[in-house]
Amino acid sequence: MTGKITQASKTSARVRHNGGRFDRIDPELVAEELSAQRIATVAELRGGAAALFALREDLARRLVSTGGRPCLEGTERRQKIPLSDEDWTALEKLAKGLSDEELRPTAGQVASVLLHHALADIVDQVGLRTSIKKRAKAARKTG
Repeated sequence: MTGKITQASKTSARVRHNGGRFDRIDPELVAEELSAQRIATVAELRGGAAALFALREDLARRLVSTGGRPCLEGTERRQKIPLSDEDWTALEKLAKGLSDEELRPTAGQVASVLLHHALADIVDQVGLRTSIKKRAKAARKTG
C-alpha cells in the first residue's frame, strides 16, 4: 500500500508538558551506585564537550542557594581581577551556554571555577605545593 501523506492543517498543534518536574539526580549518588571514579578534571580535558560537561557538573555541585543569589561553595574572597572585554564576553557566553532552568551561573562564578582548576593543574605540574611546604618547614627551623 503506497500513498501520499498530506497534512490537513497548516500548522501542527503545539505539544506541552503539563506534568510535574522531576528533581535533579545528584551526580555523586549516580557515581556511587555505579562505582564510578573521577578520571579527569576540567583542567585536564583541554576543551570540547567533555570539558564543558565537567565544568557544568562542578558548577552544579558547588552552587549553593541561601535564599538569594546562589554563591559558590568554598569561596571566601571576592577579588577584582582585571580582564579584557573579550575575556569577559567569552565568560558571559560560556555562562549562558551552561545555563538551564535549574542552573544559572554568572560569568564570575564560571571564571572562579575555571581559575580554580587551572591553578590546581599548574600547582601540580610545577610541584609548587612541595616547594611551599619545604620553605615553611625551613622557616620554622630557623625561626
